[in-house]
Amino acid sequence: MQSTDSSVWKTVCYTRVLQSHRDILNSYEWLDEILINIGQKMLKSQFPAAEGLQDCIIVGDMTAVPPMSEFVQVILIGGNHWIAVSTVGCEPNHVLVYDSFHSPFVHVK
Repeated sequence: MQSTDSSVWKTVCYTRVLQSHRDILNSYEWLDEILINIGQKMLKSQFPAAEGLQDCIIVGDMTAVPPMSEFVQVILIGGNHWIAVSTVGCEPNHVLVYDSFHSPFVHVK
C-alpha cells in the first residue's frame, strides 16, 4: 500500500523524490507521473541527442515541442495506463506504440 509520507527521500535529476515514491518502487506498485518523468530525465541525460522524453504532463496538454527526428515518449493514457510511442526504426509516417496492457507493440500509420 502506498505511503502518504511527503518527506524527501532523495533528489534525482533536480526532482525531489518522496518517501512515498521510495515505497512505490520497493513494493512494485503503479508508477506515477513524477517517477515516469524522473525515468525519462535519466534517459535524456544518458542520451542527450534523443528526441522526445519530455515531461508527460506537458505532452498531455499538447504543449510539447514536436520532435524533428526519431523519438521516444511515454504518455499517460488515463488512470494508471501508460504507453510509450516511438519512431525509432520506423518507416516514414509510422509510429510504434508499446502498451503493456495489450500486445508488445503496434505499428500505427
